Amino acid sequence: MKKTIITVLMALTILLPHLSSTAHAQTTSRITISVNGQTLALESNPYYKNGSVYAPARTVLEALGSKQLAWNAAEKSLLLETPGTVAKVYINSRAVYANGELKHLPAPPELQYGRSMVPVQGLARLMGFEVRWDNGTHTLELTREGFALDPARVKQLSYTKEDLQWLSKIVMAESGGSSLDGKLAVANVVLNRVESPSFPNSVKEVIFQRKFTVQFPPAHKASFATLVPNVESVTAAKMALEGHDNVPNSLYFNNTPFKSKANSFIALIGGNYFYR
Repeated sequence: MKKTIITVLMALTILLPHLSSTAHAQTTSRITISVNGQTLALESNPYYKNGSVYAPARTVLEALGSKQLAWNAAEKSLLLETPGTVAKVYINSRAVYANGELKHLPAPPELQYGRSMVPVQGLARLMGFEVRWDNGTHTLELTREGFALDPARVKQLSYTKEDLQWLSKIVMAESGGSSLDGKLAVANVVLNRVESPSFPNSVKEVIFQRKFTVQFPPAHKASFATLVPNVESVTAAKMALEGHDNVPNSLYFNNTPFKSKANSFIALIGGNYFYR
């Protein structure tokens, strides 16, 4: 069987103005990469740019099955070997030579603050993975029959995909035009209710609860079922689920003050008043 040799040509230096423009061009989000349903652990957050998800080259390529990965200082190249294909990829170029045939990646590899970053979708396809982007959870899903992610590379999550989907949607519905801090605060009210004995014990049940009256009115509109959360809503939901709580113990919020809860007021964030 042929070996896959993917050589990523890396530049050692890069001009500061280019770094600055690159940083401004990318989309900030807490993107997740999953491999056959398991979340890949990464040392830095992936980012979305030019229609592709970028992640650290060595971490991703080794995780997806590279048996050898060696840096060649003389060639300024990264050597990757897996079964099936021979390919060469260049920094800042979409050109890729796969088994001697010129092809093109959807986006070029690049340097980001001195680290080589690769467009995951394009290289994953070269390595035999099917690729799907889940816009509802901002997750890049990679699948390949018979492939098993090394357990040491699996990130253990304390929440489910369903939790993230529902929380992202209600954050978008309740605070879509708010700041990231405002969205995070709304997400934490939902999670604080999940932890409270006075409310249901799941994200979905809290959102759809009818206690005296509906608790989150947007969730009961027909449009809620097809609502697609924006980048900041998903990011806020992931941050809250990962333990970032900017309104500890808050169980209520409203866009106007609650006179009856004046003594339990916590903060005004993103246009909403938050209370214990």
